[in-house]
Amino acid sequence: MLNAIFDRRSIRSYTDEPIDRETLTYLLRCAIKSPTAHYLQPWHFVAVTNKALLDEFNADFHRVYKDARPISKKPLTDDYKLFFNAPAVIFAYVAPHGNQFSRLDCAMAIENVALAATDLKIGSVVIGYSIIMLNEYPELNEKYKNLFNVPEGYEPVLSIALGKSKNAWPDQRPRDESKFSIIE
Repeated sequence: MLNAIFDRRSIRSYTDEPIDRETLTYLLRCAIKSPTAHYLQPWHFVAVTNKALLDEFNADFHRVYKDARPISKKPLTDDYKLFFNAPAVIFAYVAPHGNQFSRLDCAMAIENVALAATDLKIGSVVIGYSIIMLNEYPELNEKYKNLFNVPEGYEPVLSIALGKSKNAWPDQRPRDESKFSIIE
């Protein structure tokens, strides 16, 4: 797993090769093995492989944001694909009975998915824009919670696109090691 930490990259171009149910189940099991404050397990994960449903989500994203992506305000061109044509996306939802750590628990679970996927030579990229849309547009949040069979009261936290990389994995971008210190 240590190699996966250093080998992980954000992949934004995928082949059409599907991820089989067994592999998705394994990745979801990796998600629920992550740390959880007070052992609440405050999450619900949904793996979506239905291309038509992912395309519909992408179309809704384009409809509500029209010209620019949220936060970054980068242009939203017609060819922009929210999930980069990944054959699978896992959505993480947080439980209504959680605590102040529950969203962090879900984020750590998605990191487990990213690392396990890397170990399996499956590319991934964490997607926040999908969650921004669901949080900003309650009618879309309800629509997708219904389509995804999300339990009552759960709210979206994060998503991760998954698939075989269409290209060679990019070189790792440099990290600023001045961002940590050791106090002895």
